[in-house]
Amino acid sequence: MDNRFPINSDVPIDDLAGDRLGFSKLARHVADVFLSNDLSRGLVVGIEGEWGSGKSSLANLALKEVENNSDESRLRVVRFSPWVVGNRDQLLRQLFVELDSALSELLPTDLHKQVRTALEKFAQGAALLSAPLRVAAEMGVPVASAVGGAVDAAAMAASEFGSPSLSKLNEQLRNDLEDLKGRIVVFVDDLDRLEPQETVEVLRLIRAVADFPKVAYLLAYDPSVLKKSLRAALGVKDGKAYIEKIVQASFRIPEPMGFDLRSWLDEEITAIAGHTDMTSEVRERLERALNFWCSEYVSTPRDVIRVANALKLYLAPLGERLDPADGLFVQIVRIHHPELYDWVERYLLWNFGSDPNDYHAGWKDAVGDADGEQESKLDEIIGKQGNMQLHFLSKLRQHLPQVAIPNSKSPMAFNAEDGQQFAVERRLYSSSYFRFYFALSMPSGFLSDEQVSSFLQLCSRDREAALRHFRDRCAEDRPQGGNMAQVLLSRIMERRGDIPADRIPGLFAVLGDAMDDFARQLPEPLGSPPRLSGDAQEIFRLIRCMDAESRADELRDLFANAASLVWLNGIVVEAIKEHGFAGFRADPEEQRLLTEDEFECIRTEFLKRMKRTDASDLKEVPYFLSLMHGWYWAGGRDEVKIWVQKQCSDPGQFVNLLERMMSKMSVSQVHGTKFKCYLARKTLKMFFGSEKAVAEKLAEIASTGQTDEIREKARVLFEAIEPLDPKVEDLHKMREEYMHGKHDK
Repeated sequence: MDNRFPINSDVPIDDLAGDRLGFSKLARHVADVFLSNDLSRGLVVGIEGEWGSGKSSLANLALKEVENNSDESRLRVVRFSPWVVGNRDQLLRQLFVELDSALSELLPTDLHKQVRTALEKFAQGAALLSAPLRVAAEMGVPVASAVGGAVDAAAMAASEFGSPSLSKLNEQLRNDLEDLKGRIVVFVDDLDRLEPQETVEVLRLIRAVADFPKVAYLLAYDPSVLKKSLRAALGVKDGKAYIEKIVQASFRIPEPMGFDLRSWLDEEITAIAGHTDMTSEVRERLERALNFWCSEYVSTPRDVIRVANALKLYLAPLGERLDPADGLFVQIVRIHHPELYDWVERYLLWNFGSDPNDYHAGWKDAVGDADGEQESKLDEIIGKQGNMQLHFLSKLRQHLPQVAIPNSKSPMAFNAEDGQQFAVERRLYSSSYFRFYFALSMPSGFLSDEQVSSFLQLCSRDREAALRHFRDRCAEDRPQGGNMAQVLLSRIMERRGDIPADRIPGLFAVLGDAMDDFARQLPEPLGSPPRLSGDAQEIFRLIRCMDAESRADELRDLFANAASLVWLNGIVVEAIKEHGFAGFRADPEEQRLLTEDEFECIRTEFLKRMKRTDASDLKEVPYFLSLMHGWYWAGGRDEVKIWVQKQCSDPGQFVNLLERMMSKMSVSQVHGTKFKCYLARKTLKMFFGSEKAVAEKLAEIASTGQTDEIREKARVLFEAIEPLDPKVEDLHKMREEYMHGKHDK
């Protein structure tokens, strides 16, 4: 953690310099109660407030006022924290030990010794009085039924020790304390931290000695907690009435102004995040988050301190890797609404967990799974209805923009552009950055901005070294799935607006030689034809950053020299669809990546590459079937058919080519989904002219092939032909006859 932002220990303040919520005037009023009264009959004053509201701080400020203004009246302050006294029997003794230090200054020596002896005897007698109550509590006997026995036990104890009764001791102490040359204020803090039985012990003690002359008590407690303790320990219905019998006057900690709490927390987070580094958009987003989440969950000074400390732990070490508004939101709900915090983390994992670097696969339109289970869970967690729920969800969407709002007609459908902007801003709703908000460190399988910049520089400076680096990333598995090359491409796309145009030729040169290696590491997707997608394909859109002349040169060089036909094919197929070539419906001109001239350039260069590439090399290209489709659609319909015919000159080549041209489909089964490979009728018709001709030839090879291996391959391929159309009667009949004959054998 950055040591410029030390953790606040949440110690109550004792100096006006630390007063953030305007306690100073109230502290003077509390102090005046003790300074302006003679305390001849004792006094018990209460400071009431919830935990964390600042009771101890107010008491400290008031007592400091007392000490600073009591020189002439010789008023002494004694601080007693009963919750740190481990043994209940020692509570009274410890209080009198604390009192004794003040009495020694305010009584003559002889009288002090006499009072000390009386206090010790009083403490012993009171401890014996409490014993039956303690035993009764431990045995499960109601306290009220044990009172009679307690009185008898006390009388017996007094008789055995030959000491006067407690009432006489009390009277003696009151007489002796009349000679005090000053006054004493006993501050009893954290009364509401005690166990119920201990609370009763301390209150009973205070009630027994509250009328000691010139001795006053200042109690700090949460009245709601204290009343519950009294009901539990004594069985009384009205704990408030019991308290009022002891406390003569009380001050209630005023509810802090929400503005004051927000301003305090704003100062803390601005110091951590760096005010000078915030853009106006970041600042505005932070102010919105402060206004809503503070009003929702931050209501006491302790709340501010806990959130500020959490931000020092999470935000300060990571610096610019977190967005201040999102960081504030995450830490507030972590502290004050753990269920919502857990849901947020699961929601983000659900959105990005399967493929955190593929926006096309990861971005969802609504919360939860297909059954809406997560959405229902969110409704249950936030526990709000009607307009309050809608308002809460609308604020939640500022951090998780795809959270669904019931009956909303605008679900805020996000796309890759939106996701990349969130990543640039290092927002919570980013596949690259969301783990930072929960992990306190760089997630595994992540590449920093510095690592991405180094790679881009290497592409321009030393392309061979950059090529080796990228291939190493292709072979490096990511703990969450996939490989680190995917992460690298995704991070480059996130930063595309910041990449200088002169870096792009070097990057394209490296990818142009390495994308086949990349593709071999990926599972072949379902459907026909398969091809690269996601960031592996989108990265070519960086060409938009180049001027027209540079683009033309780059396209010619890339398609003439790049070794990776799988990437070039993906670029061509995308352009074919955008320009409406080969029968596809054209996109509007303003949406196309390439101009007509640029498209014609890459199309003709691609056809040249396909014609001059050796057949054995073409067959080794990943996603071979997609490559054939690209060749066909780019205008090489006749050329690709001639090429296919040449590869079928003997049964072995024919069978091997068909194996490379199989498609894949999912098949649902009882124990899960499996995949089945098949020969699509469309593929056979496109490249071989007729499904029937392929089926006949496979049937023949399956019966007359030269080797067992070739015959078995032909049989498998024949059975893998996509279910034939029954309307094609002769083909359907041939398949039925073949299958019938096979089973007869």
